[in-house]
Amino acid sequence: MIVVKTGDNTDFEVPLDLAVASKTIANLLEDMAPGATTGEVPPPDDVVPLPNVRGCDMERIIEYWKTRVPERPIDDFAAPLSPDERWRLLCAADFLNLTPLLSELTTFIASEIKKCKTVEEMRAVMGVTNDFTPEEEAEIRKECGWALQ
Repeated sequence: MIVVKTGDNTDFEVPLDLAVASKTIANLLEDMAPGATTGEVPPPDDVVPLPNVRGCDMERIIEYWKTRVPERPIDDFAAPLSPDERWRLLCAADFLNLTPLLSELTTFIASEIKKCKTVEEMRAVMGVTNDFTPEEEAEIRKECGWALQ
């Protein structure tokens, strides 16, 4: 087991075999104790810092690691999340260089975007608020109507 500390100072004990699935954690471990990722030497007692990951996101990532089955659709994991949670999880997966989660999340988000038929649906999927006044929006629709069809 290794201990990782997230950016909001939450500690997590993570089994070594799960932790090294992240290339970032594996590289940090190798820097701290060469041979730790291959089992040649025991993992370091030091805490592995993950400043760009929040505790709530690390919990989800650990859940993903523990329950990941290639046949299980990512929809079961990602669909219940809000757009903001998906974005944070995507950023955390990118920071951790966790390729399977990153790939599956981007594929899920792309499929959600493909389903969008209107600007309003796209805003909902992406979690973007409309900051245009009704007059500004009418002007944009008039000038760029071809792009909104």
